[in-house]
Amino acid sequence: MQYLIWSALASFAVVSLEFFFRRGLVWHENLVWLIPAAILSNFLIYKLVTTAPTYIMAFPAFALMNLALRMGISHFMLDEPIHRGNLVAVVALAAAIGVGNAWK
Repeated sequence: MQYLIWSALASFAVVSLEFFFRRGLVWHENLVWLIPAAILSNFLIYKLVTTAPTYIMAFPAFALMNLALRMGISHFMLDEPIHRGNLVAVVALAAAIGVGNAWK
């Protein structure tokens, strides 16, 4: 279950960068901190993939955390509506992770 923590950290790093770009961040003016942030994101994804029981379990975990964080940022920080399809996707990914952990 440690891979879920790495998944949450990796998703937080990636979605944070997406949020800053959405807010109008100019990448070539901020390379001093964007390059370390990109390296950190890649390291967190590496840890996610190496600690997951299988590669197949790593991808739904990362997708679930990514989607949940994106929905939270879209709703609470960007004031955008959350569509039903996103909620269905979160439930489906959570079910996939639950079944994958129980199916050992």
